[in-house]
Amino acid sequence: MWREHSVRRVLAVQRRTDIALFGVGAVGGQVPSHVYSAGYLDREDPRALRAAGVVGDVYTVFLREDGSYRDIAINQRATGPTPQELARVPRRLCVVAGEAKLRPLRAALRAGAVTDLVIDERTARRLMAGSHDG
Repeated sequence: MWREHSVRRVLAVQRRTDIALFGVGAVGGQVPSHVYSAGYLDREDPRALRAAGVVGDVYTVFLREDGSYRDIAINQRATGPTPQELARVPRRLCVVAGEAKLRPLRAALRAGAVTDLVIDERTARRLMAGSHDG
């Protein structure tokens, strides 16, 4: 896939970009994130993600609450940039709404994926208060 001409063009644009706009995917919540609900995961993947301590994802790269991701086996299949690759982008704007996104947001912040944040007031208050649920 990575040798495909159209994919190589997208990757070249990605290397030149100076801003990234993204959200975080949550493992739980009333409305599961697309990566969890769209059939991308095999039957045993959710169990493996729970066992690995995954709380969410950024660009389909799964994260633990401490922001770690490198040794999560399923990330070898991820097509999005890792937080380390994303860090090369000068502005990284994360948009978050809803308390179900609190844990994955913390993970994204700890991974260094976010430079700018747009967040709803209630979730922002819980983030600032250090609430550990959500």
